[in-house]
Amino acid sequence: MSGMINIHGPRAGKYLVEFRTDDGRTLGLFVPASHGEVLGVLQEAMPYGLLVRDVVGTGRDTTHSTPGLDSDQD
Repeated sequence: MSGMINIHGPRAGKYLVEFRTDDGRTLGLFVPASHGEVLGVLQEAMPYGLLVRDVVGTGRDTTHSTPGLDSDQD
């Protein structure tokens, strides 16, 4: 099994976006049907799914960081 993103719905006025890792863990997000257009953008941007490598031992606390917006970056 490989990691994947599934979009279910709309059902009861919302979509379920399910992120699944290659080891079977899942994360689900509900998106209101009124904002469903963002799902098309997601599918266009990631036609083959989402790949995020594990980063271990960077020596940096990334718990609250936002790429491109960290205060220590110029």
